[in-house]
Formats: sequence, structure tokens, C-alpha cells
Amino acid sequence: MAVLGHSCGRAFPKLLKTKTQAGQLWLHSFVRNAVDILAKFTLEAHYDACWFNSLIKPNMNELVKLRQQITEMEKQAAELKKKNRPAVLAELREQMAAYRITAEELSRPAPKARPKATPAKSASPAKGKKPVVSSPAKYRGPEGQQWTGRGTAPKWLNDLVAGGKAREDFLIAPDSAASGSAVAE
Repeated sequence: MAVLGHSCGRAFPKLLKTKTQAGQLWLHSFVRNAVDILAKFTLEAHYDACWFNSLIKPNMNELVKLRQQITEMEKQAAELKKKNRPAVLAELREQMAAYRITAEELSRPAPKARPKATPAKSASPAKGKKPVVSSPAKYRGPEGQQWTGRGTAPKWLNDLVAGGKAREDFLIAPDSAASGSAVAE
């Protein structure tokens, strides 16, 4: 046993890549103690079948008892369902008659639930972010399309300009922009 622990203890620090001498010593003694304990364990014959069975049998007995309890409880649940079934059916028939529900209605699939409305966003912006301000429309097309004048011009405006019209023809007058009425021509 001493030879086994000694040879293992001498070879292990060569493989170990710790940076401190204290770490190597601690790990060396830990390995040596583990090897000694394992050797004593096997020498004293604690690993035979009797010892192993003494560990396993109580757990197996508990497992068997639990499974028996589960089957007994399942039988009790089945008996309760069988016993209460006529009363539950009578109550259901009574409620169906009171609400005039037919068996045909029960066989139809339930309507899908409507998605819940998302809560309205607060007026104050999140901390550190600027509030989003919508700009009023500056241009209005012949079919009621609107553009603020910011960003890339919309296709409807580009098509009209390419067709020979001027962009200024679609400007919304400042006084009518507030009311949202006529197009300035």
C-alpha cells in the first residue's frame, strides 16, 4: 500500500501544472490520502456483495412500498370517479337545461380566444431616449397619400414628378395642414 501511494505521489506532481509549491503539496497529499483510503477500503473487504446489498435493500424496499401506495391510490381515485359519476352527470344535465345548451353545441370546437390588448405606451419616453415626435404632412397626393417631406420621397410622388408635375404642386398649405383639408395648387 505504501508503495502504491508513494509511486503515485511522486509521479503526479510532474504531470501537475500548478504555479505554486503550496498547491502542489496540497494536491500531492490529497491524492496520497485518497489512494490510502481506497486501499484500506478494498483491503478491509467493505466492497463485497453483502455490504452493497445492505446499502441497496432499504431503498428498494421503500420503492416497492411507494409503488404499492401509488396503485392503492389510483384504485381509490377510480372508485371515487365511478361513485360520483351519476351525480356529476345529473348536475351537468341540469345546467345544460338551465342554459339551453345542446349536445351539438358541446361537440363544436371552442372559439379561439382573442389576443389581449397590449397596454398603451406611456407618454414619457424611457430613460435616456428621446420621445418620438411625428411630423405633420407637407405633401398630399391626388389619392390622399401623405408625406412629411423627410426621408426618401415616396413612390407616388416620384411617379408624379417623373410624369411632368412639380413637387410644389402637392405641397399642403400651412393653414390647411392643421385642418387636413385641400391641396394647394
